[in-house]
Parts: sequence; C-alpha cells; structure tokens
Amino acid sequence: MQTSLTFRHIESTESLKNHTNEKIAHLKKYLDDSAHMHVVLSTERHAQRADIQLSSHGMILHGQEDSSDLYNSIDRAVEKLEHQIRRYKDKHVDHKSKEGIRLKAQLSQ
Repeated sequence: MQTSLTFRHIESTESLKNHTNEKIAHLKKYLDDSAHMHVVLSTERHAQRADIQLSSHGMILHGQEDSSDLYNSIDRAVEKLEHQIRRYKDKHVDHKSKEGIRLKAQLSQ
C-alpha cells in the first residue's frame, strides 16, 4: 500500500509521522498492495484536522475529522475509514454470495 503524507500549516514531526503510520498499518489487513492512501494533516485556527483519502480498485473512501488534538483527529479519521472499508467488504461479500446461491439454484433446476 502506497502512502503519502502532507502537512499544512504545521511542522512535520517524527512522532506525528510514526503515529499516522501505526494507525494506517491497521488498515492494511483489509487492503492489498495496489491501494493508495493520501493523508493531509492541517491546522486551522483552533481545529486540528486529519483528512484521509483511500483509493483502491476504483473504490474511493474518505475520512475527515476535526478536534482540538491532532492525534485524536488521526485516530477518529482512521476509525471512520475502517468502518467504511468493513461495510464495503461486507456488502461485496454478501452480494457475491447471493449471486452464487442464485446460480446454484438455477443449475439444480
């Protein structure tokens, strides 16, 4: 999985990079190597924003979170993405299984 990290209006620190990479590593179990993730960490007045965009096989998912703590924003944005990925995978698996059952029923008749 390819990852790009962008900082806007804040300095890039190793602790932020490490924290972001640790959290994104949890998503690797759902994705293959062709996925691309773009993370934008920014600050606007009093809000710390984490904006994550994931694209894989034509699927584009987006998680954005604002809070007073940037680490908390990263955690919550990754949780949103994980929820979206699991929901997409569940729908995809359910859809495929229904088609398989329908084909099996048609062949047996």
